[in-house]
Amino acid sequence: MTKGKWLVFMGLGMIVAVAAFLFILSQKKTNPEVLSSNDTQNADDAHKEPQVKEYTDPAGFSFSYPDSLTLEKQEADETTYSSIELTSDPGEKPIAILVKDSEVPSLASWLSKNVLPADVSKSKTLKLGDLEARQTVTTDGLTSVALDQNVLFTITLPPNSSETTVKAYNLITATFVLKPPEIQPAQETSSGIEDNAVEFEGEEVIE
Repeated sequence: MTKGKWLVFMGLGMIVAVAAFLFILSQKKTNPEVLSSNDTQNADDAHKEPQVKEYTDPAGFSFSYPDSLTLEKQEADETTYSSIELTSDPGEKPIAILVKDSEVPSLASWLSKNVLPADVSKSKTLKLGDLEARQTVTTDGLTSVALDQNVLFTITLPPNSSETTVKAYNLITATFVLKPPEIQPAQETSSGIEDNAVEFEGEEVIE
C-alpha cells in the first residue's frame, strides 16, 4: 500500500470514528432528557392530592375523607347510634368513629375516667363541628371526643398509624359537622289520613 493510499485510509477511518462518537454522544444526551421527563411525570403523580369523598350518616353528622380509604359501617346496638371504621391498608388498624349514649355529665368527667392523669394535661381543645371537643391520648390511640346532650362522639387514630392514615384523621376531624337527620315528609293513605297522624281511640264524636 502506497503512502498516499494509507493516508486516505487513515483519514476515512478517523472520519468514521468521529461520526460514530458524535452519534453515541447525541444518544446519551437525548436519553436522559426522556428519562427526566418520565421521572418528573411519576413524581407529579406521586404528589397528586387524593380525591376527597363526603360521608353523611343517618345519625346526623358528616365528614370528608380521602377516597383511598375504605369506609365500613359496623353493627350498632341499643346504645350506639353509629359505628364506622376507615382503613387505609388491609394490615393497618382503622380509624374508628363512634357515636353512642353516655351517662358522663361532662368532657372533664370522661377524661378523668378514660385518660391517665399525666396525659389529661397534654390534651388540647378543638372543635368537632360546633361542638367543643378535646383531643388526647388514650389506650386506644389519639382520640378526639365531644359530648352533646348525653351523646358521646369519639374519633380515634390507632397507635403507629401510617402518614396516610394520620392525614386522613386530620381531614376527618377538621371537616366533621353535625347535620340533623332529614325528616321524611308524611305520606297520606288512601283514606286521606297521614301515616304519622295520631289517632285517639274511644273519643266520642259529637254531631
